[in-house]
Amino acid sequence: MGFGAETPPLTRSAIEHAIRLLWAADSGTAFIDVALLTKEQGLMKILDAQSDVWSFEKELADAMERHILEAGAADRSLGHLGHLRKIVDLNPEERGPLYMGWLIDTQDSHPSLASAQPYYTVTDGATARIQFEWEPRFSTAVHMKATLALIAGLHAYAKIVGATDRIEPLLDDIIRRLKARHLQKDAT
Repeated sequence: MGFGAETPPLTRSAIEHAIRLLWAADSGTAFIDVALLTKEQGLMKILDAQSDVWSFEKELADAMERHILEAGAADRSLGHLGHLRKIVDLNPEERGPLYMGWLIDTQDSHPSLASAQPYYTVTDGATARIQFEWEPRFSTAVHMKATLALIAGLHAYAKIVGATDRIEPLLDDIIRRLKARHLQKDAT
């Protein structure tokens, strides 16, 4: 079965990038401001987490401070778009299905009962017992999730760089092949 149960953090990241690229393709230059503001917030959290027992060397902390200053001219009114749901809400028809996949993978991306589920079963009986497995009990749709994130991301990137006339026919061919393969599997 492979390591499909371990892929949600990776597919989650790919899906998030695809959603953000789709938004960036429609947002003009606003995505630059949002990226700067998001980076600023993240670096501030990192610097604030320092303590007497854990801190960065001065050179690294100074470099982070310089990166924080890059967001100085950013449009602060766009800061809320650092939250993925806010970007999805701007075009739920396009981004909503990807967001649902992101939410599902979020459940399986952190150490939890949900992420351990492929590796245990609960037995029936007078007293329930947990049986741990060496391999996951079921496979995941990792190939499909990764492919869909890649297609959405490439579609958006092509729009951003003005290459849709070259990229879209290739993506359409990939989508056509995926549909044919899916229909073939359903027929068997």
